[in-house]
Amino acid sequence: LQYSPRTGAKQQLGQFTVSWPQPNETSLFDGTAVFNRITNAYFQIAEISVTIHRMEVFRMEFAYDSRNRISQTRTYTRNVGVNMYTNIKNLTWDADGQLAAVEAQEPWGFKYDDNGNMLSLTYRGNTIPMEYNVMDRIVKFGEGMYRYDNRGLVVQNAREEKFHYNAKGLLTRATKRGRFDVRYYYD
Repeated sequence: LQYSPRTGAKQQLGQFTVSWPQPNETSLFDGTAVFNRITNAYFQIAEISVTIHRMEVFRMEFAYDSRNRISQTRTYTRNVGVNMYTNIKNLTWDADGQLAAVEAQEPWGFKYDDNGNMLSLTYRGNTIPMEYNVMDRIVKFGEGMYRYDNRGLVVQNAREEKFHYNAKGLLTRATKRGRFDVRYYYD
């Protein structure tokens, strides 16, 4: 970590050179790519982009509603050639501030109960139902079941991945038969 002797601002972060071309813009450069972030007057992220060898390969722009929620994203990606692809998503929120729908090439829909638990997720015409117990813990996602221990910690999720915890409730092991067995250690 290096700081500018003139301004005191960060100048070097590991292999990245940090700069502020505008007051609301931050750029990181590693010699090949430039990672850029621009904020709006409310300090919300308005745009992020990645430029490699002076060619912008990714840019995402964000628009916000009057409650400071993302209302639209525009994503621009460039393939190896020169074609630029644009993907626009419009987000709709319910009165409780929960995401209700995403209008895009492949639309998404969400329904919630009075406690704010997601009851269903609809994507590509398929609806995945969800069920909760009296403690508002998810117990079913589609056909998959969730299981909890007596402390309320998830011991199995809908993908049949299993979890083990120590006496402090810290995850110590995650397993899935034939796929993975990961152990976590703490000091």
